[in-house]
Amino acid sequence: MIVRADAKDKKLIYLYWKELFAHDDNGSIDFFFDHYWSENNCFVLKKNNEIVSGLNVLKHDLMLNEHRLRISFISGVFTRPQDQGKGYMTELMTDVLDILSHQDLITMLLAYNPKVYEPFGFSTVMSKKVVHLTRSMIPQLSTMGVTYQVSSKDLLDAYQKFTKYFTGFFVRDETYFDITKKDLEAQNGRLVGYVENNQLKGYMMYTVSQMHIDIQEIIYFNSDTLYRLLNFAGSLKERIDVSVSVAEDLSKLFPKALIEIKPWMMARLNDSNLFNKLFHVSVFNGAEAFMIARKPLFNPDFL
Repeated sequence: MIVRADAKDKKLIYLYWKELFAHDDNGSIDFFFDHYWSENNCFVLKKNNEIVSGLNVLKHDLMLNEHRLRISFISGVFTRPQDQGKGYMTELMTDVLDILSHQDLITMLLAYNPKVYEPFGFSTVMSKKVVHLTRSMIPQLSTMGVTYQVSSKDLLDAYQKFTKYFTGFFVRDETYFDITKKDLEAQNGRLVGYVENNQLKGYMMYTVSQMHIDIQEIIYFNSDTLYRLLNFAGSLKERIDVSVSVAEDLSKLFPKALIEIKPWMMARLNDSNLFNKLFHVSVFNGAEAFMIARKPLFNPDFL
């Protein structure tokens, strides 16, 4: 039976996450359950009145070719260890996607394991470029002006200015940045900006692991800002991994860097007829829906 979770289910679901997603948890699970999790957003499959599988659905506004679309975003799909391989995740996904197909035009999720979700109608629609750097590859510039003290309003302004060159991104507000700052700190990371003449020139979000610093998002408008932010990252760790859009060509700035393209976002088109009427196109699936993009695709969000 597919139902929405009860408040009393939260602790048990949390324990399943801590066990199943321990490899990817640097404090993110605790933060998710403290700030994002809601019984209204969590669907569970119960057998004999026990939770055997579950997932979360968050709502976002997506910009695609100047159209603002409300989409559903699936995360945290799990089946408890003793019940894996019994088809419970398939049962859960099938029923939840049926519900979402009557609510939202598009459903998305992260492409951690594309082959698992392709049978449900998902296609990989965005990749990300990971630039693997070492400190010595970055031209040395002063980090004066790089600061943690950046207002969410200024961050939002920078994000909106940057995304004018892209499509496929989620709409944000100041509250997003308020929460994200705390989320990064919970994962041993921070959000820093580069300020010059009292103006924010760019920012980056990063987390620090034992071996390297992972820059999940970096917004910049010239190479000077990029270099200064990366010099700050290099002051923290020798190895730096920078995630950017596929359209951003950093090879000329960092000719010795190893560059890797990874699948990032998957999408499922829930109603092709409605989509075609809205965009005046003729597409049949998520991959084709995002191919109509008139600008490069960019979406660094995790949730």
